[in-house]
Amino acid sequence: MEPGQRLEAALSKQVTVTVTALTEEYGQSGGIAGLAVTIDKKTVGKTDAKGNLVWSYDGEPGRKVALAIAAPGRIPETWKTTLTLEGEIAVQRYFYPTTPKAIRTGIYRFVGNTPNVDLKDVLAQTEEAVGGQLFKFGCFKEVPTKTLQAEMKQARLSIEKITVKGWRETPLKRTVT
Repeated sequence: MEPGQRLEAALSKQVTVTVTALTEEYGQSGGIAGLAVTIDKKTVGKTDAKGNLVWSYDGEPGRKVALAIAAPGRIPETWKTTLTLEGEIAVQRYFYPTTPKAIRTGIYRFVGNTPNVDLKDVLAQTEEAVGGQLFKFGCFKEVPTKTLQAEMKQARLSIEKITVKGWRETPLKRTVT
């Protein structure tokens, strides 16, 4: 380069579109992997394990495009919107399962508080009756009592502790949810 020489450079501003597909069940949110994302009827990719897809556009800013997310087996099955391609754009959408997954539930044990009275048979019948009714339909999935008790023992959790503080932030979470 020489002093006084003119330099011309064409700058293009890249547009980034981040699409996030999420689901929420029983208070737990998470990304949905494998959903097809299309822009102007052209598939640009599928969401990753965290429900994200990043798409870059190098063309002229200000262009309007149609974005669609296909989520078969979820509500809604497809979702569409229109975007103006300028700067960084974040699109977040929740999809819900048509059939929610069963709530994993375990019966730890029943106890009686009558002193000097053996209620083993009554408690066993009560546990069996409650379990039979609870797990009769598909909305609850049984975590066997022995498995639940073993997991609680391994995690050094007591009934009193999880009753007061809850179990969601403990190793028991992977067994019950």
